[in-house]
Amino acid sequence: MDHNFWHQRWQQDKIGFHLEEANPLLVKYGPGVGLSPDDEVFVPLCGKSLDMIWLREQGFSVVGIEVSDLALKSFFESNTIPCRNLQAGEFNIYQANGYMLYSGDFFALNADVIQSCKLVYDRASLVAFPEEMRKQYVHHLLSIIPAEASIFLITLQYSQEQMQGPPFSVPKSEIESLFGDSYNLEILSEKDVLADHDHFRQQGLTSLLETAILLTPTS
Repeated sequence: MDHNFWHQRWQQDKIGFHLEEANPLLVKYGPGVGLSPDDEVFVPLCGKSLDMIWLREQGFSVVGIEVSDLALKSFFESNTIPCRNLQAGEFNIYQANGYMLYSGDFFALNADVIQSCKLVYDRASLVAFPEEMRKQYVHHLLSIIPAEASIFLITLQYSQEQMQGPPFSVPKSEIESLFGDSYNLEILSEKDVLADHDHFRQQGLTSLLETAILLTPTS
């Protein structure tokens, strides 16, 4: 799970996690998460997700972080979005109208970058980390986002004996343990989506529970 792993996945085009459309759960529940036009949304491990296009179309500004520079270049090129390339410390930054995407290590990101964030949209970030790294991920995430920001989280749950991941299985009990002290958890959707994912069935999965959760600060 080091950076080379993800660089290789992108270089070899092994990106089964990438969708060729905006995530249906974001499209369905995104309008109800309490954002206003011009609010900022933070997308960790954003890849070249078309969810960022959808968010921008709603009027939100998007800040993302992605370890693969190739992914970010592909995002702007494939969507014909002109951008400027900047350098700030160890980060290579792609800036366009309403987008500020950082190429680099998520764990090196500091709070100054997302001090205006109103929502974290995590579809493919938490599930990208093995169990032993998820506490570290959440600890750093909560240390850099504003205390009043909500989190729109999409997770997967399946038998890790049938498939190792990534994406990894994250049970609801773990989500409650990771976020429950600071956030209220609202289950927006919970559905077995294995029928829509042949490649997971072929790996031996017998069920794949996809859950959308809105986490709102308790205070």
